[in-house]
Amino acid sequence: ALVLVYKAVDTEENLKLFLWTYVLCCFYFGWIAFTTYDGGRFEGFGGAGLGEANAGGLALVTGIFAGSALFLVAQWKERVVLMLVLAFCMNGLVTTDSRSGFLALIVGGLAFNYFTPMKFRKLVRGLSILAVVLFLVVAGPAYWARMQTLKQAGENIEGMDTGGGRLEIIEAQFKMSKAHPLGCGAMCTAVLSPGYMQADLLTSSGGASEVRVRASHNTFMSFLVEQGIPGAILYVAMVSWIGVRLLAWALYHRTAEGFIPTFIPALGAIHVSIVVGDMFVSYTKFEARIWFIAILLFEIWLFRGAR
Repeated sequence: ALVLVYKAVDTEENLKLFLWTYVLCCFYFGWIAFTTYDGGRFEGFGGAGLGEANAGGLALVTGIFAGSALFLVAQWKERVVLMLVLAFCMNGLVTTDSRSGFLALIVGGLAFNYFTPMKFRKLVRGLSILAVVLFLVVAGPAYWARMQTLKQAGENIEGMDTGGGRLEIIEAQFKMSKAHPLGCGAMCTAVLSPGYMQADLLTSSGGASEVRVRASHNTFMSFLVEQGIPGAILYVAMVSWIGVRLLAWALYHRTAEGFIPTFIPALGAIHVSIVVGDMFVSYTKFEARIWFIAILLFEIWLFRGAR
């Protein structure tokens, strides 16, 4: 997938076409949620790797940021279309009731503002306020009630889902890592969990055997346990490299013109939001991460060719 996107996105125009395609696909997910949502947490997006609410919510967050970059350079007719598209994406995110998606949107939004070139600072500030208002309009009381549980920070409170147990899962995964320093294979956190976690942390596997297990809820810990210390090192190296490149790009293009400098805020926000999502969900095969790493590689190639 990385090579495919890297080869396909070889000009600024193709980058715009890729982003429009991606944003319209996210709009389609929002449309699915809008037309079929009937309460609870919506998990019926149907896309590859998006079979649960958190992954669907994070995909919509990345689409919102990609659409925001297009909005900055679009003509007024395109901006009208993008406002409609982003509204459906926002609504789709709300239907997931995803706390990790909410945090990814907030932190990613701050990153978008930080990476914005000087020329668009005032516009982005104003649009950010407008986006907050739009989000408040589409998010109902049930959504905010769930987001309020973030204040409990995973405490065990009877009758309330606070996302508790994640720290205990991470502690158990460290023990797994000590026993298997070179990794124990894909999805082995769930396989080993009955021997490392208390019964109240385990959930039904959904199979005929009714074995209770618990999967990983943290991308770094997934790499550490399943691919071992080498996998954990590669994950940290990848995130560090992305961060260094984004900061260098933002500094270099702070006063530059053109679409590439305008897209940098979205690229930064997308990668930041994915890393935030990594802290709460195991995204070892999240396709959007691979695609936007390819976009970052394209920008590096473009920069070297322009020097």
